[in-house]
Amino acid sequence: MERMMRKLRDQRGVAMVTVLFVGAALTATASGGAFLAIQNLKASTDDQKAAAALSYAEAGVDQFVQAIRGGTLNWNILKRAGCADPVIPLSGEFDASGERRFDAELAVADCAAVPADPKSILEMHITSTGRHPAAKRVVRQVVEITALGLTIGAFADAIDANGSGGMTNISVVTPGDFNGREKIGFFGTDPYYTYEDFYGNGDTDKIPASAHAVGSIYYVSGGKNKKEHPPSPNCTANRTTGANPGSVGQSMWDGSGTGGALTGVCAGAMAAAPPPTTLFTETDRKRAAPRPQLEEKDYIALRAAAQTSGMYCVPSGANLSCTKQGGAAGTFGKTIQPADLAGLPNNYIFYVDFASGGDPTSVAQTLKWKASVGPCSYDPATHRSVVLIIRNGSLSMENGSTLTGAVLLPEGAFDSSGNFTTHGTIIAEEFRIRGGAVFENSACWVDNMPGPFLDTTLTGWSEIDR
Repeated sequence: MERMMRKLRDQRGVAMVTVLFVGAALTATASGGAFLAIQNLKASTDDQKAAAALSYAEAGVDQFVQAIRGGTLNWNILKRAGCADPVIPLSGEFDASGERRFDAELAVADCAAVPADPKSILEMHITSTGRHPAAKRVVRQVVEITALGLTIGAFADAIDANGSGGMTNISVVTPGDFNGREKIGFFGTDPYYTYEDFYGNGDTDKIPASAHAVGSIYYVSGGKNKKEHPPSPNCTANRTTGANPGSVGQSMWDGSGTGGALTGVCAGAMAAAPPPTTLFTETDRKRAAPRPQLEEKDYIALRAAAQTSGMYCVPSGANLSCTKQGGAAGTFGKTIQPADLAGLPNNYIFYVDFASGGDPTSVAQTLKWKASVGPCSYDPATHRSVVLIIRNGSLSMENGSTLTGAVLLPEGAFDSSGNFTTHGTIIAEEFRIRGGAVFENSACWVDNMPGPFLDTTLTGWSEIDR
């Protein structure tokens, strides 16, 4: 019995050691599990921070794309970024800790491959760095920028001319009729369009400024008793008198739906070779300007750009209630004066939103322009332009005014009073040419083509920090 009791006492020692070993193993297992859980939690938190940083970096890309499509950047500024000029920066808002959510920059991909004009593709890189708060992610987006395909010159569904207007280096296009052709003097060479654009003949020489109507071209303002076509040009339609005389022979490059093979030439024609035809069809129009108008989604984006970085107005009784660069600007009359545009950037969008349902050509829904915006310049510091958009309304250019940029009146009429100058593009439902107006285009304007006229395509994307 005594031997048995001694044996049991000895086994108690073994049991205690066993319990200690088992406890140690369990403690190690529990500690390992806790360590793994903590590590997994930390990894999950790090992943969340990295994902947030990536989202901020992508937000930088998105905001840059919107900036390109808005009104503050143009073709000349873009093609100089990282080449003739420093890269274009863009910074996001601050987070709660005071850290910027993203910093982005835009630069030309290859300065040696910058195209001569916006008809060709300009490749650029957006590099965006996102942070949250210690995590950092860097992405690069390749962007291809080229002309959108809008009319570069003057476009309207119907054109009626009177007075002594002149078209300098600018083409006029309409899917309808051109009335009063003899009232308008065309002269010079279009800086954008080529023979290929209008005739599809492969000739890349720039085309002389002229009128192109899918319908008919009539001379004698307000009447339809005479046609310029078919098929020989009416050389008497080359107005050479008045405030803005045109070049003799310029109407030889006019085209209409009733045109055909050229059977004669005008004296003093400015180009050595005559055009292949005086016929102008809907197919020709679509070749020259695949997108004669912006789409509704484009106007929505431009309205947002005007509200944040330009000028945005809605009717308020007989006046306009406007904001500038996102801040309340007050009430303005419907005749825009130079002082009304004070404080705006060099290039901006001016968007006027008349309510739908009324008469877009009525006095109540017509904006009068008595301001001056310009000049066109290759120096981004001195170039000034505006993209003026009036929805459900019209525009009247007033005596002594100037406008460098573009006028978009998708439902309204472009009208005028007195002598004034526009430099760039006009796209309207109806185009009424009055007074001693000067409508001009230039290589300077084409090279400074505003963002709303450019197509931005996103191609390659990469995370350059991985």
